[in-house]
Amino acid sequence: MLGLSSSVNSEEGYAKGERFRERWNDHVGTYHASTNPIGFNGGEYIGDFSSSTDANDFVASNADLSVFGGVFIVDSTSSNGYASIAFSTFPGVSYTLSVGVSQIEGGNASIVQIGTSPADTSYHNSGNITSTGTETGTFTPTTTSTYLTLFSKVNAKYVRYDNISLVET
Repeated sequence: MLGLSSSVNSEEGYAKGERFRERWNDHVGTYHASTNPIGFNGGEYIGDFSSSTDANDFVASNADLSVFGGVFIVDSTSSNGYASIAFSTFPGVSYTLSVGVSQIEGGNASIVQIGTSPADTSYHNSGNITSTGTETGTFTPTTTSTYLTLFSKVNAKYVRYDNISLVET
């Protein structure tokens, strides 16, 4: 009688599961700007903005930051205002970014960047986004600290963001 064997290497499956378990158990599913690696089984939101305190880990530059109606608002106080947030990554591991752009005030543009410091484009640069939708991209960091930067390019205009997700792929 012929036996069927699994096409999944059990040692490889165990190693992947163990890697996720080790990374996740230290952080119990919560986001922390300096210690949280992204990704239990590939899923982690940085912000769904269901609470007004969800913006507290972001740092503003030439912008006012707020949460209203479940969205994150970056309101420029001069040209190229932005919000940035740091998160821990593992060098050589791939991540996928997804950012919902839910509203762009008339005549404005959004930019989504990922890099090694705020406003750096080492890993991802969306270029000018002028219509609503979801910005996505995959990147592989070379550092343990990575920054997501969300722009509102025009003075006194806002961009609304929602469902910001970085997942280990």
